[in-house]
Amino acid sequence: MSASSRKFRKVWNYVYFKTEDSGKTKAGYVNDDSIIKIKATTKVITIQTEK
Repeated sequence: MSASSRKFRKVWNYVYFKTEDSGKTKAGYVNDDSIIKIKATTKVITIQTEK
């Protein structure tokens, strides 16, 4: 198997939430295709790799 030089684009969202069970706050990045947005976006930061 060899590495691919094909470019691809993924959109990731930083999410955080408080769990109902333990009350702890969890946070992390989630692929945009995996979530349903129920509120408007408040802040967007674009991260790009060097070319």
